[in-house]
Amino acid sequence: ELPDDLDNCVDLYNSSLTSFMDARAPVTIKEVQERDEQWFTENYEICQEAKRERRRKERKYRAVLKTSTDPEKLLYHFEAAKEQVKATDKILSGVREDFFAKKLEEQK
Repeated sequence: ELPDDLDNCVDLYNSSLTSFMDARAPVTIKEVQERDEQWFTENYEICQEAKRERRRKERKYRAVLKTSTDPEKLLYHFEAAKEQVKATDKILSGVREDFFAKKLEEQK
């Protein structure tokens, strides 16, 4: 039976909704581990330019894939994008390795 008073109706609604949500989707606490991205921020321009160039080549390949039927052109842009992905990974790995090597050297 519903209460006559509006405040009691709202209280009943809130308590019902709260108990329903607690039963179906209980609140959980999730621990988030902070990542050390300082290696990236210290070399921001180098990293961003490498990633920018990689995305440029990938976009070009996707555009050619949609519009061209020439297999040589497709292969050329695919290979260019693939090589840029490798180059970008190498740059980012190098920057990260250099940063942490310096960090370890400082701690000695």
